[in-house]
Amino acid sequence: GRPPWDREEMAKEVYTTLEGGGILWNASGVLGEYLAAKRKEDIAGKHVLELGAGLGHLSLALARMGAHVTTTESACEKG
Repeated sequence: GRPPWDREEMAKEVYTTLEGGGILWNASGVLGEYLAAKRKEDIAGKHVLELGAGLGHLSLALARMGAHVTTTESACEKG
């Protein structure tokens, strides 16, 4: 099915603020959608390292495509 975002709306903004204060970088949704549609067969079985994954949106999409994903993120402190 269609992803739960509006591509035209996403193109207008760099990120979307989610309920609870989380930030979803819209590029992760666009890249995940592209890979699922065009490159899914290339992803399955591959080992992927995502550095600075944020909420892990792209990592989850890659895992659903069959990739073996290692995801990292570090907390940033606001001054």
